[in-house]
Amino acid sequence: MDLYYPFWSRLASRFELIVYDLRSHGRNPAADLADHSVATFTADDARIRAGIERHFGAKPAVGVFHSLSALIALNQDPPGSGYAGLVLFDPPMYLPDGDHYGIDTLWRRLGMLARHRQPRFATREEFAEEFRRSWVFEFGFAYSFEPDTTDFACPVKVIGGDPGVEFSSLPSVDLEGLIGWDYDFIPHTTHFPQLEYPEECVSTMIAFLEREGLA
Repeated sequence: MDLYYPFWSRLASRFELIVYDLRSHGRNPAADLADHSVATFTADDARIRAGIERHFGAKPAVGVFHSLSALIALNQDPPGSGYAGLVLFDPPMYLPDGDHYGIDTLWRRLGMLARHRQPRFATREEFAEEFRRSWVFEFGFAYSFEPDTTDFACPVKVIGGDPGVEFSSLPSVDLEGLIGWDYDFIPHTTHFPQLEYPEECVSTMIAFLEREGLA
């Protein structure tokens, strides 16, 4: 979550914020590799949501998730359960070329590359360069699907990277499906719009929340 500070810090004046890292991510210690899966992350998210309400009281909550965490939110049953609204940034569902199977091939390849990542680096600059050009997903393809938007338990907004840029994704593979989503994209961004144009991401999100009476 430290990496996303340029984005979420812009929300602090209007909202109570709770930010957290996924299991084995960020400041969390490394967990057993057997638990490093979308299924486990999904169960973690449900427990975290229940814990937030238990400790801070029942209040309207908006879940704001990016990439893998957005995919986790979509795997809740039903998606949006326990939230008054969801904002999903570039959920890795389908590639802009509309290839149903391209995302599967991509994630399998990235999983293979992840297993052969360089474990140590001589300088921070060398590590940053490796991070800049690397993805680290594995097994995500098994959970990448197009949910029925009528099944959502709350209003959902999808904010994507620019579909004309490499490594962005779409929430649907056909026009009819895309119309079913409340979808916008941030021009000139890749898969990391919140890091590249945080102010634009916030304004797009706030417009949705205000329309839904959540801000």
